[in-house]
Amino acid sequence: MIVVYVITASLCLIVLFGGVYSRAALGDTVHTTDLALMEYAVYLFSPLIAALMGIVILAAAMSTTDGIFVAISTVFANDIFLKVLVKRKLVKADTATAERIALRIGRISVVVIGFIAYLIVKQPPKYLGDVLWIGVSGVAAGTVGPILYAVYAKKQAAPRAAELSMGFGLFSYLLLYFSGMEKSTMAAGAWATLIGIGTMFLFAKTLTLPKQAAANQIAAKMKIK
Repeated sequence: MIVVYVITASLCLIVLFGGVYSRAALGDTVHTTDLALMEYAVYLFSPLIAALMGIVILAAAMSTTDGIFVAISTVFANDIFLKVLVKRKLVKADTATAERIALRIGRISVVVIGFIAYLIVKQPPKYLGDVLWIGVSGVAAGTVGPILYAVYAKKQAAPRAAELSMGFGLFSYLLLYFSGMEKSTMAAGAWATLIGIGTMFLFAKTLTLPKQAAANQIAAKMKIK
């Protein structure tokens, strides 16, 4: 097992230097950064091996995309519709009807998200890595604040503080990057993450807990003593 881990980790690290190898072997002949690794594979290996590598990369991309579509459809159908709208009685429906509607929402959301993705790739950014960092930075801006508070804070925060942190963090990232105030996706993500963290700690101090949660917290403290 240790040998397998060492070999796998080494191969994963080698992939990180693919651009360096491509630069050293091909120089300035590669005009598209996203194709540097494939150009290097075509240069170094036989056409059969290069084609096999291309198929593997394409299959990995398709698998990841499929997983993202399924996750997004689950968010709309299960997390938003069933666990929020139906559970809080904002949408009145029995269990069978709610599950039937959720299934329909999941199917429709896959088609809608696929169409939005198609519109995005019609005018892709200069580097595909920007798309990755847009997603990573948006998630970090909305989630790092509540996670850090949950790990390091000694007091329980009001749920509304986490919701505000997520909203402020994500909105600030979208505003910073897509308005052109910050050109770098990573820098915009860093600033927005700091805003989300600050928002979380600020509202955790100012907002009060619901009565039941506050009573549970007091009871837990008394039990510890």
